[in-house]
Amino acid sequence: MASVDVHDARRLQAIGREIRTEQERHVRAPLEVVWDLQTDVAQWTRWHPDVSHSVPLGPHRPGAMFEWVWRGVPTRTRVLDVVPCQRLTWSSLSARGTSVAHWLFDPDDEGVLVTALVRLAPDGAVPGSRADYLQERALSRWLDGLARAADVRSMETLVLRSDA
Repeated sequence: MASVDVHDARRLQAIGREIRTEQERHVRAPLEVVWDLQTDVAQWTRWHPDVSHSVPLGPHRPGAMFEWVWRGVPTRTRVLDVVPCQRLTWSSLSARGTSVAHWLFDPDDEGVLVTALVRLAPDGAVPGSRADYLQERALSRWLDGLARAADVRSMETLVLRSDA
């Protein structure tokens, strides 16, 4: 797994209680489709119901920044690590807190196993167990949206191929 930027790790520790959420989904789509959906920040609003605005501020590589609005909360994110079609790590800062997200993509014969690990240091406005629940739910919605979008994109590709 990619190393976490020291500055972000210290900020997570300094804030106090950290929420760790790990989930995985098996997505029945080609790896390239899943990867493109996850890394094409400008298109997130098309497939993720909680993202109302997303703007990349440069190419998707370490050090690149992007801004997005998740459930009305502006978020600024920095890409920490990218190994194309294998893993992606970013850190985010918003009014809800500081987070580091690791995404792993493991292809198999039937699609891709996507594993997401998110570490969140909340700002304290949400009580502990409620924050845990909200983080679990948010990550689940992200992975569900990614899987649905990959399924649709794969079907569109099949239709285009059959029309050719």
